[in-house]
This record gives sequence, structure tokens and C-alpha cells, in this order.
Amino acid sequence: MEKVIEKIDNVVLALNDLKTILNNHNKKKFDIDYIIDRSCIFFAIEKELLLSHDRKKNVSDCRSYIVYYCRLNTNYSYMQIADALNRDHSNMIHHYNKMDGLIQWSAEDKIKYKQYVSFVELGFNKEF
Repeated sequence: MEKVIEKIDNVVLALNDLKTILNNHNKKKFDIDYIIDRSCIFFAIEKELLLSHDRKKNVSDCRSYIVYYCRLNTNYSYMQIADALNRDHSNMIHHYNKMDGLIQWSAEDKIKYKQYVSFVELGFNKEF
């Protein structure tokens, strides 16, 4: 009986490892600095302004788009994104939740986000 339980545990561990590998494989490997640079172009703001503590709407929106994109399309953690944007991880969670709500309830914001994704990814394909 113990051997059967041990074999089942091994199968469960193998399945969990496979699930992790597949989830990570489906995510893009874009560099966060590249995403930040493309986002600044899309929103027409300077990178220094994005990395500052400025709270203007267009700067905050740019941060929200970066966080949302990175969480959905890359393997970056909230901490890694926060470090890249000179923020703390709880601020990144706020930005993600903000974007998630906007995209769910606003067709206009959903369209703008799709344009943003196309812009970021199109530039990636041309540069690499």
C-alpha cells in the first residue's frame, strides 16, 4: 500500500512539474526594459517620467498597461515589474486590478489595450 501511495505522489509531482513547464512555455520572453521603452513611445512620455513618482493620468495609465501586459504575457513577478518601474509590488497589484476592471467593463479601453499589445509586439518582431 505504501508503494502505491508513493507512486501516486510521484505521478502528482510529475504532473505539477509538467503543468509549470507548459505554463511557462506559453509566455513570451520579452525583456521588461524593451516593454517599458515601447510603452513610453505608445503613450508619448519620457522614460524618466515613467520611472519617477509622477501621478499624472497618462503616466499612471502607462504603468497600468505595462503591469497588465507583463503579468499576462511574461513570466515576470510583481516584484520584478515593481523593481523595473521603481515601485513596490502592492502598487503593481493595484495597477493590474485597475486594468482588469477597465478592460472588462469598457469596450474603448479593451480596444486601446489591443492596440497597445499590437504596438509592443510588432516592434519586438521588427527589432529581433
